[in-house]
Amino acid sequence: MKKISALIVSTLLITSIHAQKRKTNSSSSFIVEDKKENTNFSCPDFRNLKWGSLKESLMMNGSLINFQRANVKNDTTAYFIPDDNMVIGTVVCRNIYYYFNAANKLVKVKLVVPKIHKGEMKYILVSKFEDPTNIYDLANGYQTVWNNIDEVRLVMTYFEDPIDFLTVEFMSDYDLNESKKINKSVDDF
Repeated sequence: MKKISALIVSTLLITSIHAQKRKTNSSSSFIVEDKKENTNFSCPDFRNLKWGSLKESLMMNGSLINFQRANVKNDTTAYFIPDDNMVIGTVVCRNIYYYFNAANKLVKVKLVVPKIHKGEMKYILVSKFEDPTNIYDLANGYQTVWNNIDEVRLVMTYFEDPIDFLTVEFMSDYDLNESKKINKSVDDF
């Protein structure tokens, strides 16, 4: 009987504590949630290569970058950097590809990551940009999307077997973003 009474008292105490926490946190959690909805992150570049920069002007370690066209089936617009650093945090990428629009401006970077690093890569992205804004089921995997970054749309695509990699893509619509910046700063009215 004493055990049942102690259990009831413990349950009531825990319930009371949780109810009290909800009361005291309800206004602050609303504020936090409100901030989360309005929080946009910034990603103005990838490894100091600014989105929208001309391919011919991009430099690394004081020298112009010698982008090489990648030999990738069905992806003739991919470039790579010889001797590029393939490490992102603790993740060793298989490939890092750079993409340029018709005006030769940097608009996309794609990381090809072995699936064994999926947890680490997701941890890096969530630590930097919080939880994804959307997750989509695909026929052979899923896509995790972050639409809360001002300069880019971030997409991590995970493929089921037999594919042994996932991709992480930073996609910038540089021209649209520049137009938005100009139009947000209008002071004519």
